[in-house]
Amino acid sequence: MITCKNCGTESPDDSVFCQTCGKKLQKDNNSSGGGTKKTFPAEFSPKDSDISSKSRLIALLLAVLAGLMGIHHFYSGKISIGIALAFMTLLSLFTSWLGIGVLIIFIPVIWTFLDIFVILTGNYKDKEGKKIKNWLPEKVLNK
Repeated sequence: MITCKNCGTESPDDSVFCQTCGKKLQKDNNSSGGGTKKTFPAEFSPKDSDISSKSRLIALLLAVLAGLMGIHHFYSGKISIGIALAFMTLLSLFTSWLGIGVLIIFIPVIWTFLDIFVILTGNYKDKEGKKIKNWLPEKVLNK
């Protein structure tokens, strides 16, 4: 059996590509089974290629603390949405003395509440369309 260095799945000796992650398999000279296999927490698995390396906890904190300015969108790489939220929030502040700002602020407020809900459910996506599911960053999980 050959162990995939990317995801840790074992494949038959005649396999060229991993059946789980699709990466090319490399045969080791020391395939006596004495190698170490990385273990990952249950919520993180490198087999899931649709999972982002970003932290759900950081995205949630940014959304709660500075969501109206779109900071969590900047963190996830969605720069244009972050700029749009920041623009609407600033526009509402500058036009609040006219009474228009009160109406404009509802858009970023509702948007941020929806984003918080989506982050909490684990369905929030980064700019590449990968779900931000892990509560801790990938760097912390791989230590």
